[in-house]
Amino acid sequence: MNFEALGGIAELLAALATIATLFYLAVQIRGGTIVARAEAQRESQSGAVSAQLAIAQDPNLAALLHKGLGELS
Repeated sequence: MNFEALGGIAELLAALATIATLFYLAVQIRGGTIVARAEAQRESQSGAVSAQLAIAQDPNLAALLHKGLGELS
């Protein structure tokens, strides 16, 4: 086997390693995106629950909300 053949094999291995690395990075980025979306949704829901809890615990705030919603109709 001469040096040209070894060079060709090395280039092929480097190309395969590059493809494998790109595939791995794509999977990692997709996983990170899924986690980020889930976290954003959780934060949004947490804020809505906090607002509802505040309304439920304060009679004056509940009455004000009820009055405001009545004026919309």
